[in-house]
Amino acid sequence: MNYATVSVAEFISNKDVVGVWSRSDDVPYELRHTTVPRPVQPDYFTPLLLGKEGLFAGARQHQPRTAKLLMEAGPLILRARGAHSMPADSIRESILDFGLEVHGQMVMIERSFYGYHPADSTFHQHKPGAELLRAMPAFLREAYYTTFSGMKLPETAIVSVYGRFLPRNLDNFALWDQYLGKFRGHKKKYIPWLMEKLPETRAKQPSKHGFFDFRCMLESVPDEKGVVDYLWVKSFCEDGTIYHIRGGDVENMRILTEPAEAIDLYCEHVLSRAEGSFNFLPFTEAMT
Repeated sequence: MNYATVSVAEFISNKDVVGVWSRSDDVPYELRHTTVPRPVQPDYFTPLLLGKEGLFAGARQHQPRTAKLLMEAGPLILRARGAHSMPADSIRESILDFGLEVHGQMVMIERSFYGYHPADSTFHQHKPGAELLRAMPAFLREAYYTTFSGMKLPETAIVSVYGRFLPRNLDNFALWDQYLGKFRGHKKKYIPWLMEKLPETRAKQPSKHGFFDFRCMLESVPDEKGVVDYLWVKSFCEDGTIYHIRGGDVENMRILTEPAEAIDLYCEHVLSRAEGSFNFLPFTEAMT
């Protein structure tokens, strides 16, 4: 598959790295959510406490092919990078990245603050992002968004906030009009088109900040022609439907009929660095 990857050696040897840990016992006090009353960092202490068995429990149940690769991969790694303005002795303000190496490439496992994930003891249904969690099919929520919050493949050792190619961080689901912005003149045409195609969106008009109620949860690796597959969920309707668009072919938007199998096979394809492109179309049907 043709995309840039980052090895574990590149990940931990970056010049800005100020700490690397694979055991919860070794994590500094300042990065432990259980002991710091007002954390300023995402909680990556809990995943190390859980270990792979706990962290990937949902994936093992609902996405067995993907989970097998994650379980057989290298150790969990928490990395802290120093911000340019950070005092040399202040690890609390460092930039945290967390993941593991799978088939020679780093795979980042995303987290938010403690309490923002359904498996956290302080989680409740009014936390930010909870409406998206409710809208997902159960297999997707439990596999990728219960003990963590999505995954991504970094293209450089300086990991970008925005991830690619795997079920995305819940905080970075793309908006409908962000996607349409790639196709000149399509916003005016396809925002009304979506509200006509999905009548329940009529009560959810776009705001000046964007059309928030139709979100892209995965952008695939481009195929040999550069075409990307996009998977979408509604954040306001708890029917668990996942929609599929190939490239810019908006008017032929389809529905995933076997979403658990399709996403598991796709993630396995990417994580194993299999040859060729993954085809979502056999797992879809036309919208009625």
